[in-house]
Amino acid sequence: MDPETSLWHTVARGPLSEGCDWGEVRDAEHQHNIAGALASMKLLDRAAQSCGSLDAADRLALTIARALATKPDMLPVASVHMDPVSAAALDRLAHVENVTIIVSRADTVSIPGWATGLIGLADGALCAT
Repeated sequence: MDPETSLWHTVARGPLSEGCDWGEVRDAEHQHNIAGALASMKLLDRAAQSCGSLDAADRLALTIARALATKPDMLPVASVHMDPVSAAALDRLAHVENVTIIVSRADTVSIPGWATGLIGLADGALCAT
């Protein structure tokens, strides 16, 4: 992530194909998806701000916004241990609609309150807990 690039352009760069002029997003659907992804991660009001001015939680939220801009059905998130930075960014996913969030965790302490289900892996088999 280029510290001089704006949040908007950083997210726009993700869903557009290679060689596309990502600085001039003209497609209304892409603009809508980019704005929605930034809004979901509570970054839309700072879309013109440079990435270099973000704290660690906002940088992680921006990375997630890049993925959300592609309108995935499922979003896998690896977080071996839930540190405060990861927790702050992942809590922003609580209100994201139409996407299943899968968080890979080594520990089960402090499961986010917004989680609607927990599936574990025991002896090589999936199990609901």
